[in-house]
Amino acid sequence: SYFSQAQFRLKLLGIPDAIQIKVRKSSVFSGDGEYLTLSYRDRNGVISEVESTKLEDCFYTGEVDSANSSYVAVDTCSGLRGAIFYLNTIYVILPLSCPSCEPQTAPHIVLPWSPSPIAQNNSMQTFWQPVDVMALMQKAMDSRLPDPTNTMHNIWLEFIVDQNMLWEFNGNSTTTVRYVASVVNLVNLHFRDLPVQIHLLRTQIWNLGNRAPIESSIKATLNSIQRYRADQISSLHSDVSRRSRRDLDSDMEDNEFLEPSQAVYRQSGSRKADITMLLTDSGKTEFVEGVDHLAIPGSICTPRATAVVRVNVTDFEFRVASLVSKSIAEILGIRSFFCPELYICDENEVFSRGDISR
Repeated sequence: SYFSQAQFRLKLLGIPDAIQIKVRKSSVFSGDGEYLTLSYRDRNGVISEVESTKLEDCFYTGEVDSANSSYVAVDTCSGLRGAIFYLNTIYVILPLSCPSCEPQTAPHIVLPWSPSPIAQNNSMQTFWQPVDVMALMQKAMDSRLPDPTNTMHNIWLEFIVDQNMLWEFNGNSTTTVRYVASVVNLVNLHFRDLPVQIHLLRTQIWNLGNRAPIESSIKATLNSIQRYRADQISSLHSDVSRRSRRDLDSDMEDNEFLEPSQAVYRQSGSRKADITMLLTDSGKTEFVEGVDHLAIPGSICTPRATAVVRVNVTDFEFRVASLVSKSIAEILGIRSFFCPELYICDENEVFSRGDISR
């Protein structure tokens, strides 16, 4: 188990005095027991789905003490790892390799984050007719609906980890889910100035091979993920009375996907994912379009709310969180608005001042 809250003192490069961060359990898993990991089992040639509620909730968010505009997103799964927004600078913290050290006493390093350019293909960008925000606000007032600009919006994510990505984690399900949850926790740092909270609802692990084609084209791959998601939704609706799930919370080896001797059948949760994203390994997947992510603009609240993200697992998770955040922003329609004249929209930043004003 992990503490519900904690404090750490850190020394930042260029800051004369040490800072103190105060963190509490994050809302990555929402705390309502709805999170599931989906994997697959082959028994005599018959493939079946296996669901596990097991998770390692070692993720925290918080702030720097006495710094109102700061934000902290870290995990303590193995040492202290994550990112800190402080004095308009993002710092990343990670433990250094020390095989003889305990995770709690291992040396750590804190460095300012220098984002690398995100590959953009201008021919693939799509611009939509801007929405009349004032008309929407007036409509909300007339119908006595909550003001959308003041309401916190919860977004539930489902990630698909393809087979190549899984083997980058040596086939270890615990390490895989930990990585995905860490990315989601860091995504919330990107959305800190917006009324949006991101949660991880489900992780699909394609441990018995890819269940949808991973093409050389990111567009074709995204289309196949859309079809896969639509088929899943259709299957769930048609077979809901007959389908059951395995709860793998018993003693299963971390790097194996086996049926435990004692399993509890349970019905799948009623909550559905708002967005489905495929994570694929950049070392084995090179898209001809030369981009690392692609999403369907303005597709939230539809079955088409999907994205593909090409991941280099040797990168720090914050880099992957940037790609995921950009994809979410496109799905939410944030980039459907033209950049305001008074601000600058920097494509290499997830949310520059211009993007936030959109």
